[in-house]
Amino acid sequence: MELKLKEIFTDYGSDGLAETFREFQGYFLKQFFPLVKTQIERLYLARFDYPLLVFPVLVLSVMGLIAFWKKPTYVRAILAALPTGLLFYSYFHYWVYWIVVIGLLFIYTAIFENSDTKRLKCFVFLLFLIALAAAPYFLNYLKFSQLESARDYSLRLGIAPGREVGLYALGFDYLAYLILALIICRLYWTKERLKAALLLSFLGAAVIIWNLQLITGFVPAPNNWKRTISPFLFIITFLLAHDLLKIWSNNNPRLKKIIGWGVILLTLLVISKKVINPLMLWYDPEPRVLKSYTFSRSISNSWQWMNIHFSGEPPVLSNSFLTSVYLNSYTSARPYLPLGNLTTQAMAKLEDRFLKSNKFLGVPTPIVKAQLENSLPVECTTLCPPNTDANLRKNRWHLYFHYFRGGPINNYLARPKEITADYIQNILERYEKTTVDLEKDNIDYIYVGPWEKQLDGNVTNLNNNFRIVFKNPEVTIYEARRLP
Repeated sequence: MELKLKEIFTDYGSDGLAETFREFQGYFLKQFFPLVKTQIERLYLARFDYPLLVFPVLVLSVMGLIAFWKKPTYVRAILAALPTGLLFYSYFHYWVYWIVVIGLLFIYTAIFENSDTKRLKCFVFLLFLIALAAAPYFLNYLKFSQLESARDYSLRLGIAPGREVGLYALGFDYLAYLILALIICRLYWTKERLKAALLLSFLGAAVIIWNLQLITGFVPAPNNWKRTISPFLFIITFLLAHDLLKIWSNNNPRLKKIIGWGVILLTLLVISKKVINPLMLWYDPEPRVLKSYTFSRSISNSWQWMNIHFSGEPPVLSNSFLTSVYLNSYTSARPYLPLGNLTTQAMAKLEDRFLKSNKFLGVPTPIVKAQLENSLPVECTTLCPPNTDANLRKNRWHLYFHYFRGGPINNYLARPKEITADYIQNILERYEKTTVDLEKDNIDYIYVGPWEKQLDGNVTNLNNNFRIVFKNPEVTIYEARRLP
């Protein structure tokens, strides 16, 4: 794919160069300015899996490697290898980046520090320990890759095949890497070469992972690399700022004092921002946030009832992906309709479950078509249930995720592919022929709540033929066994 110069310096959906540069700056600045009142689900540390679960492991990995790099010993190699090994089981993009960093440092050691026998031996020992820790991960990956559904699941998570240089929207990134590299070489290369090598490895790894596909022929979910690289840009930027200010203030006690107070002020700003954000959520939450995170008592009572009365994770049928999410999160039930990124099933089987769930609840063909086209109207005669937009307008996303996106990295990021009209038509033809057999499909219960009702199903047949085991103003749960 050929990119124009403008596309290299502008991001997807950006209005132009100026906006993209503001976004590039804002990614760092908004984390420290306390008047930016970011609501909770958009906070940088909002997600549990990333970064709250990953960052502690990452920080320990960085600290361990820095300590080892300063003074390599076998004990420090163990302390560096332990968190690095845990990264393999924490987040894919981080372990890839971190292994590239360690690989670059080893190459530097072999070329420039080969006379330091102890350093070289300790580094080989570190690599051995990392390989030992990563062995179960790669054995599991080998087993996974042998599954018939492995390719479908990988495509849903996002795969950009091909061998082309990663360029789209990376103009400012590459410029930043180059400028930082020049400053590092000027500041450290002659006097503190080990520090220079470490920081240059951070930047070199950033360039390499943006172009990993040149080596492997594919790259998983390349849109995640920016947030993987950003913590290390943060480390480099503030380390350079610290050392430069230290040099400039050595002969100026007054400037040194001003800088000290400035650092204290910036620290207080960081802390105050992290305090202000939750307080603003409590004091004046956005209506959008309240709608997304507030459930009616009827819904929560239905989950509570399931936890009390269900055992052994019985399969529960619903045609709402939102119900599937919350059944997984809050109940002891197992949703019949799983989300595409939470199951390794083949795409054909996942589509089959989507069609059967809608067919069993009597959803008309035009509504199924609208689900696949993301064209269902968001209309509520009374108060909409929480996450209405996600329930009506994201069914295709929850089913396929990145399955159709495909293409080399620049195409993947700049012009992602979408489901075609012909593909949707084939799905609808399958829907017309779809039948449901509760026994063969292993369905124990049917859940009909506000999200299912939004999808225009007809539950009259359920009321006549299945036993109601739970009912309140919004939710009805049926036992999936026909009455005698």
